Amino acid sequence: MNKYTILLLTAALTLAACSDDDTNNASNNTNNAADTGVDTSPDTSTDTAEEGLSVMSIQPTSGGVSGGTAVTIAGTGFVDGAKVFFGDTEATDVTFVSKFQLDATSPAGAIGSVDVVVENPDGEQATLTGGFEYVDDAPTLSVGWCVLQFPDSTSVEAGSETEEIFGRVYVEGCSEADAQCAEVTAQVGYGVAGDDPTVDANKWTWTMASYNPGHTSDDNDEYGAKLTPDTAGDFVYAYRFSVDGGTNWTYCDLDDSTNGFSLDQAGELTVTEDTTVPTVDIGWCRLQWPESTSTTVGANTEMIYGRVYSAGCTDGNAHCDEITAQVGYGPTDGDPTADASAYTWTDASYNAGHESDNNDEYQAALQPTAEGTYSYAYRFSGDGGATWTYCDFDDAAGFVAGNMGTLTVDP
Repeated sequence: MNKYTILLLTAALTLAACSDDDTNNASNNTNNAADTGVDTSPDTSTDTAEEGLSVMSIQPTSGGVSGGTAVTIAGTGFVDGAKVFFGDTEATDVTFVSKFQLDATSPAGAIGSVDVVVENPDGEQATLTGGFEYVDDAPTLSVGWCVLQFPDSTSVEAGSETEEIFGRVYVEGCSEADAQCAEVTAQVGYGVAGDDPTVDANKWTWTMASYNPGHTSDDNDEYGAKLTPDTAGDFVYAYRFSVDGGTNWTYCDLDDSTNGFSLDQAGELTVTEDTTVPTVDIGWCRLQWPESTSTTVGANTEMIYGRVYSAGCTDGNAHCDEITAQVGYGPTDGDPTADASAYTWTDASYNAGHESDNNDEYQAALQPTAEGTYSYAYRFSGDGGATWTYCDFDDAAGFVAGNMGTLTVDP
């Protein structure tokens, strides 16, 4: 045997040994995989164990006898096409959501509890005993009629209350007899004549009205309220009523709501300017200066001064706007507190230069038209001239005619 033959035999033996090792390794790898306990094959199994049909709950658990209550039914084993029964009556709008949920709408029924039954298309049924209770439907109320009762028109000063304005309403099944229909909300409002509240109610000003228990003569409920307009002008007013808390309103004019609402039939509201005069109390006053003066017929006297004090108004340097001041002259034997008409009065103006105390000072000149000797005095009012406080030179003893100033008028 030569050396080439030996080499060939050695190679053949080596190849055979390698082949055996690969086979053993493959077998070992397989065994190792099995030994780990891990399933390396794809999971192609499915849960084929079907849950049985059952009805576990229903929400809500009650509804009106007229039906129409949307319910959700929970359970197991529901399939598409399942039917729902309330007692013996089939529900409507049944919707398959999942094998655990159905949605439906209750049919009409009678007062009391009924079973809720789910029936799959194969005829299998499951029952929730007494699962749903029928109750009385909540009454559906509506405003059947209303009217702006009284007055047809009214007037008031800006900032003041009107007379009471009344409206009436009829709600079937609620306002009859003497009892108040508690579901009614009533308001009276006003606005500019061109603004229709049925188009834009926000352009009107509304006031809550109160139930009038004294009205018992018919099946209507009566309400009353006062308006307080703050701006002068011409307006219209009307009533409105609601039985759903103000979500919807029925508007009422003077010829009632039967033919709808018309601005032409609204009440007329006239608001005038506020003529109320602010008032203050006159605490003290004085004919300040001069004690006597003279002039000629038709000529002005020198300036005559008077001072006044009103607590909380003349204090400091500010002018008390509520005070009216006048200086007047008349017969020397007269008394202006007894007969003010015997004196000639001239309005006095505020003297802004007087700042030395808490009094306001006023000034004016007299212009007598006839020669002679006269007496003069100041007077002040804190209520627009309705009442006057008269002042002489001696402020401590009240007004004394003998303490007035002396005016001499030459030709």
